[in-house]
Amino acid sequence: MQLNNPKNTTINNFEINIFIFLSIIFPLIDTLNGFFITIGASIPIGQAYRLIFVLFMVLGILSHSLPKTRFTFFVGIFIVGNIFLLILQAIILQNPLSLVISDLNSLVKYFLWILIAYFCYQRKQELSEIDASFYFRIINSLFILCLLVPFMLGIGTYTYKASAAGFKGYFYAQNDLSCVFIVLITLSCSEFLKEIKIKWTWRLLVSTLVFIGDLTCLLLIGMKTGIVYALLILIFLMILLLFSDDYYSVENRGFTIVGCLLFSLLLIFKGIGTAITMLSQTWIRITYFYHLYDGDLVRLITSSRSEYLKASFEKFIYGPHSIFTLFFGQGPAYRIEKFGRLGLSEMDFFDLFFNYGLIGILLFLMIINYVLKESCKRNKNPLYSFIFILILIYSFFAGHVLYSAISATIFGLIIGCVLLNNTNE
Repeated sequence: MQLNNPKNTTINNFEINIFIFLSIIFPLIDTLNGFFITIGASIPIGQAYRLIFVLFMVLGILSHSLPKTRFTFFVGIFIVGNIFLLILQAIILQNPLSLVISDLNSLVKYFLWILIAYFCYQRKQELSEIDASFYFRIINSLFILCLLVPFMLGIGTYTYKASAAGFKGYFYAQNDLSCVFIVLITLSCSEFLKEIKIKWTWRLLVSTLVFIGDLTCLLLIGMKTGIVYALLILIFLMILLLFSDDYYSVENRGFTIVGCLLFSLLLIFKGIGTAITMLSQTWIRITYFYHLYDGDLVRLITSSRSEYLKASFEKFIYGPHSIFTLFFGQGPAYRIEKFGRLGLSEMDFFDLFFNYGLIGILLFLMIINYVLKESCKRNKNPLYSFIFILILIYSFFAGHVLYSAISATIFGLIIGCVLLNNTNE
């Protein structure tokens, strides 16, 4: 299914316009939310925004006829099944009302990605007329501005509170932010490669600046996974530009790349020294923990998640109602209250198992398996399929996707694009 340029498309559906608006403003919302948290103001703008977004999607989905397809059936089973798990946990584990409400809030956040994906799927006809890359470019630009503007102004917060390593502006969680920029730099790299192959216009300049912005942001955030992925993308891009016959002359390519790079460095000139300092602080932090862990690379790479996972698994297996929790889980609030830091392994698939048991894992894999199969059947746009798999890998090892608002939003939008481009139902 070919997506057209938004300039040639008139979107008459007010509901679609609202969905697009709510989908692209979330970088601004999360920055404002982080700013209020930083100054100590109790203004839950992030929670209010996502409550409105979720209610809008639920009402929108229920107000339209549901397609009689396997995906509709799977999504229904997924949502009803997880709600049933929450009710069972409250009864068997005798959770007080406070824990039930907390678990319900976590479940709503967990449903965010699937609601976004199904909202897109339910409106394939309308959304297939829209250029998804155009709106992802807007989201990308907002994320870059929300990180670089505070950095250039010398305000915002560090990635690691105990040192000057990394920078995350006013975003709340660095792991989620790193995941989002890994997705965005993949998209911007693809856009840049597409633009450099055709007649050069202002669009190439924009694509180059956005890509450099993503690269700069990943380096500023200072997360190990983000830095490694940024360097891999950069090496991949340089190899294509220098050795592939699909692109124009080395002289022209070099002129464009160097010119845009110098221009971008000029934009962040005020803070370039600070950026170098923070990168060096990140390296110092990594080497410090390498020696602290006695050269244990697994523990270093996973940021001690491997240790937490082992202890969390023991708490899960040998806890009360072990047979019940094996199949139905314990719920996130119960685990945090009973086990403290060990109640969160920060690896999504394992947290999913601990929270909702084997049944919860099966419900999740049912959706993922469907999306993977549809993606492989009619792979018209492999970029979104690649990013979908990339997010799953990040979710498995680094976590902070399924239970994080900003990364779950990106995940849902990517699945929506996969279904719009590939599904034949």
